[in-house]
Amino acid sequence: MSGHDDTHTGDGIHALHLALFLVGGCLLGAGIVTLYGKVGVENVPDLNGDFAAIGFNAIDNLTTLPNMELSVVMIVLGIAALVFGNATAWRETGSY
Repeated sequence: MSGHDDTHTGDGIHALHLALFLVGGCLLGAGIVTLYGKVGVENVPDLNGDFAAIGFNAIDNLTTLPNMELSVVMIVLGIAALVFGNATAWRETGSY
């Protein structure tokens, strides 16, 4: 033991860490999945099938669609929850 006052002496991890891992994983996964649909061309439902609207090289027409910021925030919060949960779980189990 490293002598920390906040070390956990019981078996397993606290329910808070489990909640942080679950919430962080869900936020990260949902953010990545929703980020997929947040880059494209506005008012074009199918980028692969409408060459008249986007041209054969659509890279110049690609923009960020509305609510992309929400996806980025979910990814950042998910990573933060996972990192914080992992750091505090290591400290409480005496692994430092």
